[in-house]
Amino acid sequence: MLESKKFKDRVIFALIVVIFVMIAAIVVLAQNNITLINGVNGGDGAIWKVEFTDVKEVERVGNAINKRDPQYTVTLVSFDVEFLVPGDSLTYEVKMKNDGKLDAVLSKIDRLETEDVDIIQYYVDGMEEGEILKSGEEKTIRVKVVYEKPLGENKEVNKAILLSFNFEQAK
Repeated sequence: MLESKKFKDRVIFALIVVIFVMIAAIVVLAQNNITLINGVNGGDGAIWKVEFTDVKEVERVGNAINKRDPQYTVTLVSFDVEFLVPGDSLTYEVKMKNDGKLDAVLSKIDRLETEDVDIIQYYVDGMEEGEILKSGEEKTIRVKVVYEKPLGENKEVNKAILLSFNFEQAK
């Protein structure tokens, strides 16, 4: 009987942990932010290793607000922006470098949007699918986030966007 109670307590505790993880994920996704993810091929000797090396705001139009400074690690860049009126935009320059020994080709840019909202748009310029990033080469891309259309009513819209840059070994 005592073993059954311990098992039930462990199951309840595990469910509580899962609920807290889900709540944290929802909170993260319910923000106006854009995240860029980059791939790194781990291997010894002959590898390609594309990493983010810098991010900065380069242009602000209208009343757009950086809710926090852009953040980056070697594989992740994120922005958190707020717009007040249609036409507001923020543009960022993001630098990436192939710090590996092999050339890498950008095979695909995946765009995953957590909301089906076309009010906030983003544009990527400076690198296209199929483009090669040679070993030791650095590339700068521009990401522009724009508040395109009026809402029609006074309500807050949140949109999380994930851009994933998928690299492969160049042939």
